[in-house]
Amino acid sequence: MSKVIEPGIGQAFVIGFCNGKGGPGKTTLALNSAVELFDQGRRVAFIDGEEGGINAGALSRFEPRIETRKAKTAFEIDDAIQELGQNHDVVLFDAPGQTSGEEVATICSVADLVVVPIKLSLKDVRGSNSVLRMIRRLQLRQNGMPESAIVFNEVRPLGEGRRSRSAASYRRQLSDAGYQVARSEIRFYEWHRLCEFVTRDPSANLQKSSDKCAMDIAAFVYEVILRRLPQLERAANE
Repeated sequence: MSKVIEPGIGQAFVIGFCNGKGGPGKTTLALNSAVELFDQGRRVAFIDGEEGGINAGALSRFEPRIETRKAKTAFEIDDAIQELGQNHDVVLFDAPGQTSGEEVATICSVADLVVVPIKLSLKDVRGSNSVLRMIRRLQLRQNGMPESAIVFNEVRPLGEGRRSRSAASYRRQLSDAGYQVARSEIRFYEWHRLCEFVTRDPSANLQKSSDKCAMDIAAFVYEVILRRLPQLERAANE
C-alpha cells in the first residue's frame, strides 16, 4: 500500500526511473511523467543521467518551464537533487539506459520512489531481475525505502475493456514474488512509431497529441505518483 510522503521545507519528492536492460521505454515514461506532473500544477525538475544530457535538452525545448540538469556521478546527482529540491515539488531522475548496480544504489539512496518500466516479454522481464533484486535488498537495509513500482510499458492493446493475457500473467508472477506492480499500463499505439517523445492531454490546451497515450500517462502518474504526494493547490503553470 502506498503512503503519502510529506516532504519537509526545501525537500522535493524524488523519483528515479531505471531498468537493467535497455529499450523498455524508460526515458519516454520519465519525460511524459514530468510533463504530466507539470500540467497538474506541480513544480517539476528533471535530471538526465544519460551521457551528454540529450533528453534534458529535448525536454527543455518542448517545455522550457521545467528546469533540467545533467548529472552522471553519484556526487553530481546528489548535488542536483539538493539544489533543485529547494524550489520544486518533484524531481525526476532518468537513469542511464542500462542501469548498473552502482547507479541503482545511488538512486535508492536519494529517491522516495523508484519506477521500473518493463516490456511484456520473457527477455525483458528477466533482464529486469537484477535491478529488482537490488532494489529489494536496499529496501531491506533502509526500512522499506525507497518505495518501488513496476509499470508495464508498450502493452499491445486488445480492444476496449480487454487486458493483455501476458500482462495479467506477468503481473501475477511479479506480485507473487513480492513486487509492487501498477494496475495502469502504458499501451502501444502508432504514436510510438512517430518518434514523438512527449504526448500531452489535449484538455490542457497546450498541444494536440494522442488522446489515448495521454490518458495512459495520466492514469499512471495519478496511480503511482500523485497518490503518494501531499495535496497542494494547483499552481498556475500556464
